[in-house]
Amino acid sequence: MCYSQIVPKKTKTIFIIDDNEHILKPLSTLLSSFGYLVKTTTNGKDPKITKKPFANLILLDMRLKDIGGQDVCLRIKENKETCHIPVIMFSADNRGKIISKGAGADDFIEKPFVMANLLKKIEKHIS
Repeated sequence: MCYSQIVPKKTKTIFIIDDNEHILKPLSTLLSSFGYLVKTTTNGKDPKITKKPFANLILLDMRLKDIGGQDVCLRIKENKETCHIPVIMFSADNRGKIISKGAGADDFIEKPFVMANLLKKIEKHIS
């Protein structure tokens, strides 16, 4: 069973999983400028993903080179140490919303996304 954890009122950590450096770097920089602590990986099989609660929210690309984003999301949501972490998946795939919901994601945003919309979704899940 997954129990929600209380997040202290301090800097929130966002973990971005995306194998595209052209998205990862600017997104990381932008979120950092809004006061978030940002961690990143380009590897969907990175062992940090399910080791322990390492973030307040995960942004996850649906299409990774090494593993499907939906498989990563399922691993996160099935792990008792990470299941409470909200996952927002993103993709340019027009079936993304349906696929992400089936993987247990908490939300979805279509690429290319408007940063203001992404920030609203982030705040919704980690406020």
